[in-house]
Amino acid sequence: VFFCCKGRREHRQQSKMWASVFYDKIYHPLILRSNDGTVIRSHFLIWLITGALLGLGIWGLTEGKREAGFGIEDFFPEDNQANRWASTRTEELASWSIQMNWGKVDYSDPLNQMRVIKQFEDIV
Repeated sequence: VFFCCKGRREHRQQSKMWASVFYDKIYHPLILRSNDGTVIRSHFLIWLITGALLGLGIWGLTEGKREAGFGIEDFFPEDNQANRWASTRTEELASWSIQMNWGKVDYSDPLNQMRVIKQFEDIV
C-alpha cells in the first residue's frame, strides 16, 4: 500500500511481461489514475480488505481452545485400544517441565559431569 509510485520507464521495459501488464492494466488504473472517485474507491477497498484480514487473524488467535501439534492418539482410529490408551496417557500422565540449578559447575571435571547426569537420572 505504501509503495505506490511509478518506476522509471526504461526500467519497466526491461522487466518481465506479466509485471508490465499488471502495472498497465490493473495497478495504474486503480491506484494511480487521476480520477478521484476511482482512487478513493480503490483505496477504500484495499483498506477494507486489510481490515477484514486483520480482524479475521485476531479472531482466529483468540477463538477457542488450541492444541499444539499431534498427539499419539491422532494416529489411531477412535475405536482402537491404542487410541484410548494414548488419550488416557495424555490426560492423566502428562509431563511437567522442571528446572534444576547447580550454580557454578566445573564441566571439565568428569566427576562433576557424572553427578549432573546422575541427578537427571534420579528424577526419572
